[in-house]
Amino acid sequence: MRINYRPRPIEVAGNSIAQDTKTVQPYLNFYREPEDHDPRRAIEAGQRNSTSAKGKQRRIYSSVEVEPYDDEPEDAGIENDINDLIELCNVLMYEQTMRKAGGGTVNYDGVRLPNGADTMIHVQSAAAFPAHRAVLGARSSVLDKLLAGSEHIGGSQSNLTIRMMSAKPGPGVGVFKITRLSVSGCHPLSVLILLQYLYSDNVLAIWDRRVNVAADKELTMVGANPAQIKTELQVFAQLLALDELKTALEPSVKRESVPTIVRDLRKLFDTVQGKLPRASPFAPDVVLLLADKEVYCHSVVLRARSPLFASFFDLEDWTKKRWDADGMIRINMKHLTWHIMRFVLSFMCCGDDSEMFYTLGKSWSQFMLHVYSYMRQILSIR
Repeated sequence: MRINYRPRPIEVAGNSIAQDTKTVQPYLNFYREPEDHDPRRAIEAGQRNSTSAKGKQRRIYSSVEVEPYDDEPEDAGIENDINDLIELCNVLMYEQTMRKAGGGTVNYDGVRLPNGADTMIHVQSAAAFPAHRAVLGARSSVLDKLLAGSEHIGGSQSNLTIRMMSAKPGPGVGVFKITRLSVSGCHPLSVLILLQYLYSDNVLAIWDRRVNVAADKELTMVGANPAQIKTELQVFAQLLALDELKTALEPSVKRESVPTIVRDLRKLFDTVQGKLPRASPFAPDVVLLLADKEVYCHSVVLRARSPLFASFFDLEDWTKKRWDADGMIRINMKHLTWHIMRFVLSFMCCGDDSEMFYTLGKSWSQFMLHVYSYMRQILSIR
């Protein structure tokens, strides 16, 4: 007797790409109390007489107990939004502390920004937030054109505008130029919520009463009005052609947005495999040298998806002499072939899931699953 063998379905475990890219939001690390030997301590040098004798700035934390409404079920997304909102308010409060200590501005000249950030977004209030040019350009075609040199972004029905500013020299170590954007006509918290969406696909529902009531203290401290923030986010969604964000902003309560980060990062990965000018927002900064192929990537995505790559890029002694004049770093992986690595990189750089194995035959699917699992262990992929 004989029956047809049915292989077990392939399951890919681990964080989604949106969960991982959320961890590399650079402003979260830049605007918090620095540890010893942190380069940001130089920003506060000479300004500590106005602080405590120990010279340390105090970060404001808040613990909130969320009381459920009788007519609304508990929602894990709401709890996450409360925590994220409090964290972003803390970012604003510490940014104000650093700006006050610096005489009205945060001087980031020569400072190595967290997670290899290469862009600063200046808000009308004088706040400035680090970001990654590749993420901004990949997530919005309008921002891509602006970063490539197009005219400013603005609408006739709103004072909200986004303009390019002259670039500044970078700190080196792969970032030789800091791209700068100027955003006017909005509250800085609106910019942070927009950035969080671009990095994570999550729409932080500040207008939902379950969220803003729980974080009322923090919102008052940063002078933010939830209704105003929502209106400004709707303008951002319109100006930047973020249709999924626009739809998620329509109801008066939280609505999960249609995820788009996998689509956008897949397009980013495919685009950079061709030759791009260095001025392009999509320009890669990493080349993986395989035995039979050179694969172009972005360090921000690799560091988000793999602790191994994150430790590489954060270790200045390892990378300092490996960045070339074009801001590229080449990593020798010639013991591996594209035939194997394409599955690992599809997961890491594009967020592909188990469907990437469907193009293989049954026997190859099982074989590649073992190879894929082995490579995940080697690269310490989450």
